[in-house]
Amino acid sequence: SKSSKDFEFIGCCVEVKARRVAAKPFVSISSEEQLADVEGCRLFLRVWNISSAISPDGLTLHDHVKMTAAHFEDSVAAFDQWEEAIFATGYDPDNDYSDRRWHLGGSQTYEIMDGFPRVSVPLPFGVEMVSYSLSLEACSNFETNADLIKVIKDGPSNE
Repeated sequence: SKSSKDFEFIGCCVEVKARRVAAKPFVSISSEEQLADVEGCRLFLRVWNISSAISPDGLTLHDHVKMTAAHFEDSVAAFDQWEEAIFATGYDPDNDYSDRRWHLGGSQTYEIMDGFPRVSVPLPFGVEMVSYSLSLEACSNFETNADLIKVIKDGPSNE
């Protein structure tokens, strides 16, 4: 929806990144707003480890889209929003994505709070459109086992 965070809920925002398992332990942050605080919200960074292969193992892009779509089938409105969002990314169900298969590995979740390594906003006058690489090693003190679905469902806390 062109917002700065991947998912924005009442009381919680989540930025999601994917990184190849064999890559250096960094993720790309594409703007200064992606990890910026949102008043009244907890902010999380979820990093998924993925690998790809040209083999019969793993799932194709079509497989992943179909599995995700199944989560929205009980609500016509939610399914319509899902469909609009997936097509807005450029996904085309008529394209042949069968040559590449994807393995979804583990994930790490970080809660972004004071002291988290990130570019601070507002940026100095004249500095714009910042993007940077974030070291996951530098984020290790902020790793959490928080159940994001529960955090999202519970909404704002009174902490």
